[in-house]
Amino acid sequence: MRLVPDLILAALVAGVGVGVWFGWPHSSALPLLLLALAASGFALTCRLFGLPAGPMLLAAALIFGVWRAESAAEPALPTALTGSNITVTMLIADAPETSGSRYRFRGRVVVDSEVGLSSLPTGSNLLVYALPPDELVAQRSRPFLRYGDTLRVSGSVERPEPIGDFDYAAWLESQGIAGVMWAREVELVATDGGFWPTAMLHGVRTALASAIQRSIPEPQAGLAQALMLGIRSELPQPVKESFRTAGMSHLLAISGLHVGIVMALTLASGSALAGRNNPGAILTAALVVWAYAVLSGLDPPVVRAAIMGNLFLLQGLLGRGMRGLTALLLAGAAMLLIDPHLFSSLSFQLSFTAMAGVILGLPLITALTAAVSAPLSGSPSGPARWGGYGLSLLIASVVISTTTTLATLPLVAWHFGEIPLMSVPATILAMPAMAAALVGAAATSVVGLFAPALASALGTLAWAPLAWLIWVANAMPPLLLSAPWLTAPVAAGWLGMTGLLAVLASSGRTRRAVAALRRRPRWRPAGLPGFLAGAVPVAAIAALLLFSQFASAKSDGLLHVYALDVGQGDAILIVTPEGRQMLVDGGPDAETTLVAVSSLMPPGDRSLDVVAATHLDSDHVGGLLGVLDRYRAGAVAHSGNSQAAAALHPQWEGVLRDREHPVAVLHAGHRIQLGRKVTLETLYPPPEGLPAGIAKNANNGSLALRLDYGEVSFLLTGDIEADAERHLAVVAGDKLRADVLKVAHHGSRTSTTQSFLDAVKARSAVISAGRDNRFGHPHGDVMQRLESSIGSEQVFLTARDGTVEYISDGESLWVKTHGAIAR
Repeated sequence: MRLVPDLILAALVAGVGVGVWFGWPHSSALPLLLLALAASGFALTCRLFGLPAGPMLLAAALIFGVWRAESAAEPALPTALTGSNITVTMLIADAPETSGSRYRFRGRVVVDSEVGLSSLPTGSNLLVYALPPDELVAQRSRPFLRYGDTLRVSGSVERPEPIGDFDYAAWLESQGIAGVMWAREVELVATDGGFWPTAMLHGVRTALASAIQRSIPEPQAGLAQALMLGIRSELPQPVKESFRTAGMSHLLAISGLHVGIVMALTLASGSALAGRNNPGAILTAALVVWAYAVLSGLDPPVVRAAIMGNLFLLQGLLGRGMRGLTALLLAGAAMLLIDPHLFSSLSFQLSFTAMAGVILGLPLITALTAAVSAPLSGSPSGPARWGGYGLSLLIASVVISTTTTLATLPLVAWHFGEIPLMSVPATILAMPAMAAALVGAAATSVVGLFAPALASALGTLAWAPLAWLIWVANAMPPLLLSAPWLTAPVAAGWLGMTGLLAVLASSGRTRRAVAALRRRPRWRPAGLPGFLAGAVPVAAIAALLLFSQFASAKSDGLLHVYALDVGQGDAILIVTPEGRQMLVDGGPDAETTLVAVSSLMPPGDRSLDVVAATHLDSDHVGGLLGVLDRYRAGAVAHSGNSQAAAALHPQWEGVLRDREHPVAVLHAGHRIQLGRKVTLETLYPPPEGLPAGIAKNANNGSLALRLDYGEVSFLLTGDIEADAERHLAVVAGDKLRADVLKVAHHGSRTSTTQSFLDAVKARSAVISAGRDNRFGHPHGDVMQRLESSIGSEQVFLTARDGTVEYISDGESLWVKTHGAIAR
């Protein structure tokens, strides 16, 4: 009979699923409620007369679940929005995320708006991409757009195209979003329009994320934010893809593992201070779990984990036990009664099926662990004890990874059409580092609010387990099994079987068998030895990763000049023989540039000696905005020409102001001593401004820089065009000659004339441009001139060759390519 409550809860959950799946009209809600009440009354009557009431209770729960789903049905979304140009007043209803130089947020309409053939009533939602207005950039520090801002936005509304087999528009509709709006104009109408506790929460979350970003390099910082705060928008797309193909995406979703670690640490701290099973310590742990759930965004997996965690704590407080299956069903029923449409959420589905897999695996873990431990029970000391405990941990990892993978397999295959075959081994390798990564990210973020210098040191330590997780994801071969055979009935049957097995695993007979196994003699180290058994391997891996990274980043006494592969834009990183670093331009996107720069610097190095912007076009400084926000710069240099006219000028001024970077305006004649033998000289623009006859555009206001190390020289030309090149050829004289030419304007036909190439006499050239870019860079005529003057084997393209690294000892010059990254 102990299974009856579980079956009733399961029937309630199934009823909600039926209601959401079939979507009966609103008119059916009242009859369904009356039918559920009638079934409940009949069950009560049966109970009073000593008749079996279980079937009627199950029917009542099922019908009640259907009624709850129908009563919560949302109104139809507006139609005929595609291609509409509208002006709408909206409230920013969530924490905006950055997407390049734009912000992405959910805008909730607060004033009814007419949209072509349809309307956007109050309460409608749009996914908005917008640049912040200049006045906000001038007045605020980052983020410029915030939760609770009321905006008047003008722009076009579109229905997004499918992404492969993924119907993105349908997914947005399932989230209550009517379309995607690309904003042309944004005006701030009012602030503080949201719920103030939510605004405070978003402020804390943003502050913690900023502390991580400024203390941990990329892409590890993006992973730390995903693991601790549930912010996955900062995780680079290549890392997301690696986690997906390795079958490790579930580790990115805050769930029972993360909540369990937080709860265990809080309980351990409370027990150490107040004693074991102290009510105050238990209540504190419950509050901390919910605070963490709220802080991480209250996604379905973390809410489920928080409810189950609090049920576990309640057991400790009351001294009574509760089966895992009952706790899981209680959590699911509570969440679905509050929001029935969670049933169609993939994260909700995966979270609950994965937990069912855990419940299924617990008896097997106990049985196998007991079998392994029994032969070692007589070993009071020695390697056998450590080996037994390590083997027990391995068994637990293997079983849990296998059962959760098998439980979620039909959902993964059904939604994504493929099954990652390496999920189990990848998860087993990743699990030892998860706790260290989460604790390191938490410590770094909290300490970073008060002591940034100490946070940088903690961030260096947190880097190691985070780097291990990324290494595992990258190391797994992308073995994906296509699953067209997995139809809805097959998936439903598989999930039903998983649920049935979970019920059997929670049954009294199984529990008694497990209890018998637990009574067998076995060895399990406790206290410090037990902790060390798990901590020592993790610490060894962390130390090895830190050593390898610092060793590879240590200065080798040579000059390194990297033309970074950042897509359609420019970014040049200079590392001198003494280890000083200068970044010239930063490409169009902060995420890509931060990953590229971080990979070439030690994990604890959060500074650059010099940062230079040749001009403020977005493909040169879009990424620099993120770099200057996260790194300390000894000096920030730019040309000063046409700055105010640039679209990103307000954001550029904002980041310089907020981070208090020293600023220098360069012109011809300025020299910067980067090292004992490394000099950077500005050749252009002239101090008196652009000469007559040179087109007054932003490109011709670019810096042109000459880098010298011994007998080797580099010419970095920004985006200057033909008339600026002619001026340089006249005024610079022999200084224009260089061994390496960074080709101007990504190989555009408006630059790199034959006369300019004849004056430079370069031995090698590199073009920074994106693969298959819409501008057609580099132009065929420019390539022909370069290959004729230099030779095709010495013309390098970041789109084809990836990051291009020049290495010099001051006399010789070597070139190394790092392979293009698909974008």
